[in-house]
Amino acid sequence: MMGSQRGFTVLEALLALAVVAIIGAVAVPAVQSAIRAAQFDFIVGEVVSEIRLARSRAVAEGKERVILFFPDRIEVWVDDLKEREVVPSYGARIEGVDFAGESALTFHVDGSPSAGGEFILSWRGMHKKVLVLPVSGLVRVEDGN
Repeated sequence: MMGSQRGFTVLEALLALAVVAIIGAVAVPAVQSAIRAAQFDFIVGEVVSEIRLARSRAVAEGKERVILFFPDRIEVWVDDLKEREVVPSYGARIEGVDFAGESALTFHVDGSPSAGGEFILSWRGMHKKVLVLPVSGLVRVEDGN
């Protein structure tokens, strides 16, 4: 009398492999999309942080900060000298800059901006609108155009 055999048949192994492949095919695009969204949030965060820092330093040091916006970078100026230049990561672009018709923003020593306004940060088909509120100079981020 033969003892019972344990293990999987080839058919069972192939079926399990097919199930894993199907799950992987569905999961990988979702994970890639989540990674891209996280990268874009990082890009937005670094640009917004730089604007907030310029406002804070204008107040703390008692010197106006001028921010110039270009498609590929922002520059922060103080006393007619370039203090900082920030290039958004991964080749993100700055578009649609409008601060009362200007592509520059000044933070006064009380933290107020020269004008409220906005710009769009774009990367790989994703867009976020960055708003600088008039009077307060606070920065807010919204999804989309």
